[in-house]
Amino acid sequence: MLLTSMTGVSSLNTSVGADASEIVHNAPRVTFKVLTEGALNSRLHPKDCNEQKIPTVSAISPRDEIFRVTSMVGDLTKLFLANTFEVHRRSLSSQLVEQEVEEKKSICGQILLILCLLAKSCDLEIAHCCVGKVALNGRKYPTDLCKGKANSYTAYSAETGISKNKGQSILPAVDSSGERSDYTLSDELSVEELTLVVRKFVDDRNWAQFHTPRNILLALIGELGELAELFQWVGDKEYVQDYNFDCEKKDKIGQEIADVTIYLMRLCDLCEIDLGRAAMYVLEK
Repeated sequence: MLLTSMTGVSSLNTSVGADASEIVHNAPRVTFKVLTEGALNSRLHPKDCNEQKIPTVSAISPRDEIFRVTSMVGDLTKLFLANTFEVHRRSLSSQLVEQEVEEKKSICGQILLILCLLAKSCDLEIAHCCVGKVALNGRKYPTDLCKGKANSYTAYSAETGISKNKGQSILPAVDSSGERSDYTLSDELSVEELTLVVRKFVDDRNWAQFHTPRNILLALIGELGELAELFQWVGDKEYVQDYNFDCEKKDKIGQEIADVTIYLMRLCDLCEIDLGRAAMYVLEK
């Protein structure tokens, strides 16, 4: 199965359990690759395509995408403003509840598509980033040490060897030919598969007790702030290549994109939203 045979991410099995392949066996498949290509085609004007009529990412501004995703997260936050969220929902008519659910689906789908574009504009693949971050989180939060606890990963640094300045990279290794050697198969990773892996990651650590929709949305907002921080002083460039990100900066960007994406998937899982289908529906409208 895809998630148990990815080159370079064998630690993912340890992170989510050896039976991860059983979880994803029957999952529907809306891949990150399809969503990224669809987002590019829907966003870009024909003038932004190359001679083969394939969209190029040079016309996508990372900072613009961060502004877009922040705006959409703001819209999503408005739907969770009621302190007694479930009571609030029960007080609404069924028609209004349905409208609210559809609005959440649309917004979450749009956020995912923007994140796909943001990753692509930084010469990153969102699936690679997410797989790498789940694997890294598995090393940072060993199940036997953190089960039922809400501590920072630094509480386990003595055992894991991972600290703020050590052991944090998620970028794939580069072999002697200059080619990326890891994550080869994650190009076909689906949103549904990764959602289920994240769910098992949470369940294995008994973290579901901390995961309410509002808690997860606040966590997402926090990660989005960390993502924005990486771009706040770089200025606006006419062409994406003018940013000239080095490997260390790209690694940090990839991790923050993954963090936002993973929390988005977790939020949708809690709210019973099929995030992959929601994103596809946005593209098909």
